[in-house]
Amino acid sequence: MAENKQPSAFALPPSATSATIKFAGLPAQSEHLHVINRFKGDDPRNEFPLSGAEGEYKVIFVLARPGFNLQPEAACSFAQGLRGDSHLAITKPAFSPPGNPDADQLLIAGHTEDGFFQFIGLPNERGFLGKVESAPFRAKDRADAEAKAYRALASSLSNWSIHLDVPLQVYQIDTVEMATGNTQMSLVTPFWEAPLAIAPTAEMKPEFRGYASLYREALSSSSTVYRFLCVSTRLSKASCRAGLA
Repeated sequence: MAENKQPSAFALPPSATSATIKFAGLPAQSEHLHVINRFKGDDPRNEFPLSGAEGEYKVIFVLARPGFNLQPEAACSFAQGLRGDSHLAITKPAFSPPGNPDADQLLIAGHTEDGFFQFIGLPNERGFLGKVESAPFRAKDRADAEAKAYRALASSLSNWSIHLDVPLQVYQIDTVEMATGNTQMSLVTPFWEAPLAIAPTAEMKPEFRGYASLYREALSSSSTVYRFLCVSTRLSKASCRAGLA
């Protein structure tokens, strides 16, 4: 994930439950918000690296139905404050699992080159998979923990999508250092707002319309991979036209 290399920092009073922050970086880019706790006195946890120390971590994945945001634009919340949603029914009232109709969560296990991981899938109030939370596991820091957990879970999400023909979109990832409670929250920066300040008329030839369409598709997509494919296709066609490929 792309991340702002010059993060801004500010302090919150102990009683605060919300804050207004200004997003840094370019629009529609994946970034991280880090919340670092400060402990009283000479608590050794205050000396932990800002990125996290080697130790135990848990990772929480919040799902969302494509095209339906869980929050207003430019708002962010920890996973605990988000409802989560998907098209995958796992418990009542949406679905009664055969043989275990009163099940209230889903146990997921994954084995990768990083080791063995366990997750619990949690339903929202309608019975659809809303969040997936890992059991604590060891990692070098928060970034390493997020990457390991994502690799372990992504294959299961992809497998379910293939078999059930439903999208399973990860809306947000929270990574928590167990020793300190320090949390890394993934987010996507909002687009800038712009006034309608363009020429009133334009000659749009078929070739331009094709390039512009791909560019608009890239801007409108929430998928980094799809945005890259749109832009790379546009560049490839432009290179072929110029005789550079």
